[in-house]
Amino acid sequence: MKKFILIVIFLLFASTAVAKEIWILHETLTGYIVSSGRIDREWDSKNRDGSTISEWIERQLNEGFVVVYLPNQKLPKPKKHKIVDGEIVDLTPEDKAVIKGRPHLQP
Repeated sequence: MKKFILIVIFLLFASTAVAKEIWILHETLTGYIVSSGRIDREWDSKNRDGSTISEWIERQLNEGFVVVYLPNQKLPKPKKHKIVDGEIVDLTPEDKAVIKGRPHLQP
């Protein structure tokens, strides 16, 4: 969990640059959004092993989470949106009830 929190914090700081894309960290199975931000992967720095920060983050994530990159647009709100087939969609009333019971999804 500590590693997960550090990744989210890093993504938040990395997203302060001028961005060409948005990133969205979400649960693989449900599509519920945990965090999101902006990034310009052209300026993504290289690690010692030659990988980019984006690649490193994806290697560090648990199996239950994934980062998706979309064209620059308004950031989704975790309490209002989720990811389905790589698209941002509105939460249903059932989704909102599930999220209320899951503290790690509370923004």
